[in-house]
Amino acid sequence: MSNPCFELWFLLHFEYTTDYIKDYDAVEKKILAHIPNYKKNDDICKSIVDKQAKAIGYAKKLKQYHVDQGRTDLFNTSVNPYTSVWELVESLT
Repeated sequence: MSNPCFELWFLLHFEYTTDYIKDYDAVEKKILAHIPNYKKNDDICKSIVDKQAKAIGYAKKLKQYHVDQGRTDLFNTSVNPYTSVWELVESLT
């Protein structure tokens, strides 16, 4: 689950945020600040893998932020931004 979109996971490789993110376009704009020539279908995994630990840390921190706010249903679309991709990645490493 990623809200508003999967690319939030990519963004967390560069920055932590709890600010509401409207949609993919808003996430893309933030990613472009870090990867100026980013395009949705680009395979950027190799270029960000060295930041994976940071992304996992930011994603865990984001989860804790929502829990601290009393949001227990993290898969509710009102929990924005949020991603659980880190759980899959962490289980594979």
